[in-house]
Amino acid sequence: MCGRYVVNFSWQDIDRLLAGSVGDIDLDDLADPSPNWNTAPTHEVPVLRTRDSVTRPETIAWGYQPHWSDTLLINAQAEKATGKTWGKPFRTARCVVPAGGFYEWTGPPRNKTPLYITRADGEPMLMAGLVMTTKDSTGVVVMTQKPNLEMEPVHRRMPAILEPEVCGAWLDEQNQDDESLLPLCGPVADGLLVMHQVSKRVGSVRNNDASLIEPDEPGQSGGLFGFD
Repeated sequence: MCGRYVVNFSWQDIDRLLAGSVGDIDLDDLADPSPNWNTAPTHEVPVLRTRDSVTRPETIAWGYQPHWSDTLLINAQAEKATGKTWGKPFRTARCVVPAGGFYEWTGPPRNKTPLYITRADGEPMLMAGLVMTTKDSTGVVVMTQKPNLEMEPVHRRMPAILEPEVCGAWLDEQNQDDESLLPLCGPVADGLLVMHQVSKRVGSVRNNDASLIEPDEPGQSGGLFGFD
C-alpha cells in the first residue's frame, strides 16, 4: 500500500494548489502528464521536486530495486524514514507525487473489492515521496502512514498525504532536520478522504481507461491483482 493510483491532473492544477506554499513552479511550457487510470509500479510517473532552488516537474519510474533485495520497493514507511534504508533520501531527495486518487482492495482474500479513494474536497492528492538513486537507475517510492479513520477499516497503511501548505517545507532542499520533516507526512487528518467501490477490471494493468474510477455496482466479475 499504496500500490495503484490515478494520474488525471494538469500541472496548472498543481501550480494553483501550491500557490503560496511552493511559489512559482517552473513549468517551462511542459506538457501535462498523460492520463493514467491504472498507474502501477515500474510506470514512469510525474513528480514535483526542488533542486538548486527551482521547483519543477520530473518523470521518474515508480519503484526502487535495492542491491540487497529481490523485491521492488514501492513504499517507504514514514515511521522508518530516518533509518538506514531511507535516511539519506529523506533528508536530501524528497518529492511530491501528485495523484487524482488511489485504489485499495478490501474484503476476503478470494473475493476482494476494489475501492477508489480521493480527497473529499475534490482536489488532487499530494503524496509524500522519496527519490532513490543508485549507480544504474533512479526510482521514486511513496511514503505511507498508519490509516486515518476512513482508511482503518480498509487497510493497515495509507499514503502519507501532504496538505498543500506544507509542501514548500517538504520540498525545501535546505531542510535536513528530521524533527521538523517527520510531522509533515502524517498522521493524515480524519475526514480528508471519501471512497467508492469500482470495477474489478482495475485488477489488471491492461485495463486503463476513465471508467475504472466510476462507481460500480456490487457483484460485477473481473480479474483481481493488487499490491500490499
